[in-house]
Amino acid sequence: MVQLKVTDGRSTRKFSLEPGKDSYQQLEQTLVSFFPESVKEDQEMQLRYRDSDGDLITVTTDSEFQEVLAQLPPLNPPHPATPGTPQQATPTLRKR
Repeated sequence: MVQLKVTDGRSTRKFSLEPGKDSYQQLEQTLVSFFPESVKEDQEMQLRYRDSDGDLITVTTDSEFQEVLAQLPPLNPPHPATPGTPQQATPTLRKR
């Protein structure tokens, strides 16, 4: 399990996902339920996060989403995080 924080610019929600199990489509459905005033089901959404280099990366496919989840540290890591460990992604939800 990994943890994500998502914002629509007005409020922020924090939740857990299972890499390899949860899909990008499931994430979109979750975001529609979290932010009903910002995103409608028939509206295309844009999910972005800051990577370890500080670049803003857009995620639009399940394979890109799974790559982001694979880079996040697990919720209960067996060992303390070491320097160079990718930081927790904080996706930003924007209407297109």
